[in-house]
Amino acid sequence: PADVKFMRTVTVEPVDHQQEISADLAWVSSRSRLVGRDAARRRVVVSTETVVLQRRDGRWLIRHVHWSSAAARDPSTEK
Repeated sequence: PADVKFMRTVTVEPVDHQQEISADLAWVSSRSRLVGRDAARRRVVVSTETVVLQRRDGRWLIRHVHWSSAAARDPSTEK
């Protein structure tokens, strides 16, 4: 619930997106810049997401999801 609440308060700027499919296994990786404000100041966070999928019986199933994020080192220019 806290993640959903946070995502409703920011603007998401895609930075990078990669994907690869090999037989019945695929992965997707993306990096985004999240920009928002709290009561005190502007906040900029760099977020990375990785998803691993496996094709089984003709359907793609999510096997692993990982998110990580950190405050941007230089919020005015971090890409």
